[in-house]
Amino acid sequence: MSLNWDITKCTGLKELHAESEAEWYLTEVMIWRTMSVGINAITEKNAEEFTERSNMYRTVFGGKPLTLEDVKRRIGLMTNASSLSRTGFEKALIAEIRLVARRDS
Repeated sequence: MSLNWDITKCTGLKELHAESEAEWYLTEVMIWRTMSVGINAITEKNAEEFTERSNMYRTVFGGKPLTLEDVKRRIGLMTNASSLSRTGFEKALIAEIRLVARRDS
């Protein structure tokens, strides 16, 4: 299944298009990270949760760190990734850590 995304509702869309290649890279990171963190739409209400989950995931598996400011600039970003509750995300993250630990032992 493909990952479909939409940034047309981002509050800073014009700025995102006018900004540097580094800004587009951050947008791309967030698009793909929606699958890892189980949040498929960035809103004002969940921006902090997205940032926290993203950095939890990054701490374990590596990748680009995201700031709350980075995430807030992309409020309105949406994908077709699956959604997970906080508990569901934590369980999935622990399951991934177990898989890596078993593979590496």
